[in-house]
Amino acid sequence: MIYCDTSSLVKLYIIEEHSLWVRETFREQELVTSKVALPEMFSALSRRFDEGTLTESQLQVLKTNILSDWETFTVLDFEELRAAEMVLEHHLRGFDAVHLATALLLQERVEQPVPFSTFDSRLHHAAVAAGLQVLSPEKRPTG
Repeated sequence: MIYCDTSSLVKLYIIEEHSLWVRETFREQELVTSKVALPEMFSALSRRFDEGTLTESQLQVLKTNILSDWETFTVLDFEELRAAEMVLEHHLRGFDAVHLATALLLQERVEQPVPFSTFDSRLHHAAVAAGLQVLSPEKRPTG
């Protein structure tokens, strides 16, 4: 089981730095994320389309693949108050705080460490500070 934020999930679909590492690391794993990840992933696709790095047909294929895979992910709701507190405590953007709050809730529910994957530096540091084990391609898990 790995909790994935959107920056990690996008690497399953779009070739960018560390995409291969993500694909190898996530293979055969239960992937868990927050329900906000789906609109965030579509936002990432839309941004790349607007920048001209994705064609309309590529966008549609990726959308189809994401929606198909979405059914295989464990998608969790989040606690709004806890996420809001994470914003203030760790100076995070709203959706990053949602991911952190959701991962912490998951770890409490399963009563064991849950690896957390993000490629956002601020979220990475906040997750470590909150006691999560953060996966990183550069080195062993931190936290």
